Amino acid sequence: MSAVPVFSQFVLRSGLGDIPSVHQQWAGIAGPDSALIGTFAVTPTGIPLASVNTFPLPSNDDGIYVDMLRRALERWEELKRNERLYVAPLPQIPNLESWRWATVIPRKQVPPETVTLRAYTRDLPRQGGWNAGGYYQRDWSEGNWNMDYVWLEDARSLVPADPKAGAVYPLPSWIAKRLAQYHLVDNVLGKGEPFQPSHVEKADLQFRVTGVSESRIELRLTGQTRAVARGVWSECEVCLPTEAERGFETDIYGWVEFNPVTQTFERFDAVAIGTRWGSTASSRRYDTEFDPPTDDRAPSPIGVAFQLFEGGINDSVPPDQVWTRGARYFDRL
Repeated sequence: MSAVPVFSQFVLRSGLGDIPSVHQQWAGIAGPDSALIGTFAVTPTGIPLASVNTFPLPSNDDGIYVDMLRRALERWEELKRNERLYVAPLPQIPNLESWRWATVIPRKQVPPETVTLRAYTRDLPRQGGWNAGGYYQRDWSEGNWNMDYVWLEDARSLVPADPKAGAVYPLPSWIAKRLAQYHLVDNVLGKGEPFQPSHVEKADLQFRVTGVSESRIELRLTGQTRAVARGVWSECEVCLPTEAERGFETDIYGWVEFNPVTQTFERFDAVAIGTRWGSTASSRRYDTEFDPPTDDRAPSPIGVAFQLFEGGINDSVPPDQVWTRGARYFDRL
């Protein structure tokens, strides 16, 4: 499969469509063994410098990426100044603060006070070693991690209206369910498949007030989640649909600080520690497409860390599920 059509779409959307030679240049390096996913070095004008996007996928230990960067630098030095730089006027972007997701969800549905978190997901060490529970390609997946963003609108509803030290308050159910459906998913090696509302068996989160002052409310977050999907789907990229099960369950611990004067969160640190199992075509836990094959569907430990993102929605990338679900991401389930 050629990488040219995908890159052509990038060219058009980035404003480089008025450079006819760009498509031809990329066609010259996208042979029959090219992959759609790879590492590319490109000038601002769209001229390819070097890439690694061929099958079989190279090992990180081969030094192939260092070699690619050397080739890219050599090619860069050969170019003229006008070939290196994008000199056309940049397009004027209306409503700059929302252009990143304007095609996915209307700006008016993302309140400016929305709390934005970064979520980091990674596998945790297994009892018995990394290969415990199934064949696990250590060089492919050990140490890998992935990142997403979390949007929580209506931030004030997370904090008790009249907090008392020592009191315990449940979080709104829609917050717990949104995390269980969209953010406590297995995306370490690929794209995390969301759970449906019917898959969520438990989503209970609560705050314990540990300190109260005029300018700070300190909260201790605890809770549990469990989501299990059963049905018929493809567990790998080249598998036929079969009966399958996947799940994700966690214990959650967190530390939150809220400023009642500014009505803003000053800290939101939480970790979800638990177990995941099963596979989907996009999670790559079960992979027969490339040798050696991987079967990592057995229950294994996983962790998700949430951290307050101070840039807010204007500087964050929309959560993965905003791209696929649009405004439905904000449904109060």
